[in-house]
Amino acid sequence: MSCESIAKKDITNPKQEVAKAEIPQEITIIFGGDVMMHYPQISAAKQKGNTYDFSSTFKHIKPYWEDADAVIVNLETTLSDTEFSGYPMFAAPYQLAQDLKKSGITHIVTANNHTCDKKAVGISKTIKYLNEAGLYHTGSFNNTADYNSRTPLFIEKAGLKVALLNYTYGTNGMPIPRGKIVSIIDTTSIRKDIIKAQNAKATNIITFMHWGNEYKSEPSKAQTDLARWLHRAGVDIVVGSHPHVVQPLEYEVGVDEISGVTIYSLGNLVSNQRKRRTDGGINVKLKIARENGKSKYTMRYKSWYVDKKVVGGKWSYVLVDEDAKDYRFTTKKSKQSAELFYDDTKQLLGWELSQ
Repeated sequence: MSCESIAKKDITNPKQEVAKAEIPQEITIIFGGDVMMHYPQISAAKQKGNTYDFSSTFKHIKPYWEDADAVIVNLETTLSDTEFSGYPMFAAPYQLAQDLKKSGITHIVTANNHTCDKKAVGISKTIKYLNEAGLYHTGSFNNTADYNSRTPLFIEKAGLKVALLNYTYGTNGMPIPRGKIVSIIDTTSIRKDIIKAQNAKATNIITFMHWGNEYKSEPSKAQTDLARWLHRAGVDIVVGSHPHVVQPLEYEVGVDEISGVTIYSLGNLVSNQRKRRTDGGINVKLKIARENGKSKYTMRYKSWYVDKKVVGGKWSYVLVDEDAKDYRFTTKKSKQSAELFYDDTKQLLGWELSQ
């Protein structure tokens, strides 16, 4: 290097350069669980004139979601404008997507065992109504071009480029319709998607996995083995759904530092399931701070119970967190069920990560 070039470098403002390097890049992402739509929930949302309104379900959680740069949930139903149905072949009114968006959700993952419930038309309509609601989404696709454009799905803020990938263990034996694509758990395909994200200069990679055994509070060996493989392959954030109950949270520890996180199962965000541990779920708030090319992770969870009560002569579903001091349960049994859910979650996950 010549003396002239050294001189030019020296007269730049070193304070500006240091300050820029020391300001961490940050993003806060909230992960929520399974958005189920059993038929009683659809009936509860029905309004005069055959319209639907799901917003009351999310009114208490909306301020919590607003405190994030992105909110990601698993949509475990297809969307439609007719012939609505609950379990076992889900089809919910398209207004659900609009109300999720209004409540603060930004991103939807759609690869799960109910993706193909209504065959090709169900996939097409779900994509159509998510697009119309302004929700970003990945996991199921109309065609190869659609897949290529939304795999990975990127979340960008302050120089951070977070790649979101989504996979399911299967589709309940329903064949994936010809021409459509649903992202299935396959390590060869996943590795290709991870490499694609890395080549696109992703600073972080999330895989949202639909996996595990239903109603089991501990992850299966298949889950833990796959989580380890994903981290070794370059994924730093692994998120799970499908068991319909909460499963453990883990920090992944690399050489002398935390290298990522695993959230085995978030449980249900909202559903009509009322058995113990299925009547709620957790939202996990993950802050990613990146400085000097390295990411740091801060993970906290909050428990949300699905209160089912009669309002105006019909059932209503409301998400309630344990800190909602002014919320009034209409029955003693509901309050006891909520407290049991909160306690079960604390026993499983501990207090130290509770928000």
